[in-house]
Amino acid sequence: MRGMFFVSLTLSFLFIQAAVLRASTLLVPGSYPNIQAAINAASPGDVVLVSPGQYPQNLDYLGKAIAVRSVSGPAVTTINVNGGTAVNMESNSELTGFTVSGAAADFGAGVAISGVGQLIKGNIFQNDTETAGGFGAAIGGNNASPTVEDNIFRNNSADSQSLSGVVCFVNSSSPVIVNNVFYNNPTRAMNFILPQGATPEVINNTVVGNTVGIAVQVFAPGNIFRNNIIADNGTGLASGHIGLTWQNNLLFDNTTQYTDISLTGTMGNLEGDPRFAGATDFHLTPGAAALAAGSPLLAPAVDFDGTPRPPSSIDIGAYQLSVPEPSGFLLLLIVSIPCLYLRPGRRLRSN
Repeated sequence: MRGMFFVSLTLSFLFIQAAVLRASTLLVPGSYPNIQAAINAASPGDVVLVSPGQYPQNLDYLGKAIAVRSVSGPAVTTINVNGGTAVNMESNSELTGFTVSGAAADFGAGVAISGVGQLIKGNIFQNDTETAGGFGAAIGGNNASPTVEDNIFRNNSADSQSLSGVVCFVNSSSPVIVNNVFYNNPTRAMNFILPQGATPEVINNTVVGNTVGIAVQVFAPGNIFRNNIIADNGTGLASGHIGLTWQNNLLFDNTTQYTDISLTGTMGNLEGDPRFAGATDFHLTPGAAALAAGSPLLAPAVDFDGTPRPPSSIDIGAYQLSVPEPSGFLLLLIVSIPCLYLRPGRRLRSN
């Protein structure tokens, strides 16, 4: 029996290894004229690698577990559509490094997702529109559990009905939303309408200048909202759900900080000035109330910029205050200190 188990395990390993070896990188526009053409040709596990440019096409992953990544990032690589859903994704797929704009749809205008294991990372979602009666101007998830990380969401719009927002999840969804920046969206930044058993994690995001920062319509506990800055919104947290885990969040200058409940002063939650670097630059500056006020529980190891977050000094929000390297003069002074010594009966001298 043990021998049969070993043979079965070996065959499984070889099958997985063969699948990895078969994975290919498809180049756009080097080998394929556009992104959808590469997706059409891709097999599960493949990577579509996209060079800088404007790509005016609506994309459908066709249910394939593939990665679509830009070579040089969202500043120079744009999926710019004229209405409709910009990107349709299903389980275990990836979208990294694009600006997604011009989408207009009822369900997931920028990205519509279902299933689990997606990665949406390092993108900019701007000027996308959720049409009347839908949900998700930038990302709409239905029974979806992706990781949404290091994205910027700005100037996206939706109506005011209860499902609306920039990033919305409904039904049995348990997304992980970390290190994102939401600003100047005339709607809810995040909206969760979830049933018993859903366990979203919303950690170290910066949410500024939206109609509502976070709206939670959850019917069971087990939902984690931690280390988020929510500032200058119409409403900070819109929720009457007292079972959620709301910890180490910083609220500041929202017209209404909380609806139905107030959590300031409990579980590490506070109110204070985040002292942003600029009107649209949400890096922290010295004296910010967010400094070292976060919790290390489930906090990402690095911030939006890739700056490490020391476990003993987690800042609230998408950015960790970086400590500048010592100047050359200061470094020389530090190195020289061990060369100072005292001779018996003499004053401090320099060697």
